[in-house]
Amino acid sequence: MSANIMSAQTPSTSARLKRGGSRASKLNQPLVAPRPQDDPALIIGLALAFARQGSSKTRAIPSVLLDRLRHHARFGEPTCRLVLDCLDRRAGANRRTAARQGVPSEIVSVHPVKREGR
Repeated sequence: MSANIMSAQTPSTSARLKRGGSRASKLNQPLVAPRPQDDPALIIGLALAFARQGSSKTRAIPSVLLDRLRHHARFGEPTCRLVLDCLDRRAGANRRTAARQGVPSEIVSVHPVKREGR
């Protein structure tokens, strides 16, 4: 008996899906696909990769990535907020460690600057 029920419903269901399903799904889809560079997972992955490879300061991460992270965090993306907080903590810890060790946070030239007026 179950075979009769299945065979009776299949044609009407498939016909309905063919007629109205494709039209309805097109209405719900965005007209423009989201750009891959706006994907928070991609931005987070790239930022973490740069942080691991560099000295883990936020300056080692390209400003384009930090801008996109901040943009997503500002609009409520919780993972972007978490990653920004983590990067800020790591950068702050590195500055404090450098200050304790007597290492200047900026690059200082050993050679005196020559003035052109002399």
